[in-house]
Amino acid sequence: MMLILVLGDVGTGKTLLTTILAYLSHKKGVEVYSNYTLNFPYKKLTVNMIYNIKKGLVLLDEAYTWLEARISGSKLNRFLSYILFQSRKRGLNWILTAQLGSVIELRFREMSDYVIYSDICDLGFSYEVYKKTKYGFVKINSFRLPYENAEQFFSLYDTYEVIPPFRLEEMQLEFMTPEEFNLTVKRVADEIIKKFSNVENWTKDKVLYALKKLGYSRDLAKYVYLEIKHGGEFEQTD
Repeated sequence: MMLILVLGDVGTGKTLLTTILAYLSHKKGVEVYSNYTLNFPYKKLTVNMIYNIKKGLVLLDEAYTWLEARISGSKLNRFLSYILFQSRKRGLNWILTAQLGSVIELRFREMSDYVIYSDICDLGFSYEVYKKTKYGFVKINSFRLPYENAEQFFSLYDTYEVIPPFRLEEMQLEFMTPEEFNLTVKRVADEIIKKFSNVENWTKDKVLYALKKLGYSRDLAKYVYLEIKHGGEFEQTD
């Protein structure tokens, strides 16, 4: 098991290096799992998938979107930490990217074997490699990747791909205006009624099931349930 953190500012070649390492691993027959799009054979990573992976390379670009340090007690952080602790038995290696190491869940930072700092130099990209020892992290190497050499790997990924936060919909729900909230609840309720037209006597459990099937947040359940059961009955009046 090996865990690598690739850290650096925006546009300094973090995802580029991660993609190169993943591509070289793929060429050696290693199964690659990634939360961002790759233009060579790989499997799109989902949270539930991780538990069943046996041997492979796991890529988490913008890793804080899954492993935010400020919510270290979250179910997702705990779940992924358990997988990390079992990585040697599972045959998993990890590469995580972020702009700051401090935004990544502490257990992943402390379990890292290497930290690579990326930067821009006159001719392309530069990297400094640090290895964990019993005395802390020690610099063991530095290298440059000239731009003309890097160009051959640009087609392997989309440098402009945005990695959305995990459970983005729940975060958006939290900050909706009343108008946006009302429209969202009604839209989702109408979609559920249309997609599950054979269902009668809606219950909260049935609404939860429908939301899960359609890919919506369970946080909408109680509001959508009221909308389906009572329609506009709960709307404000002057």
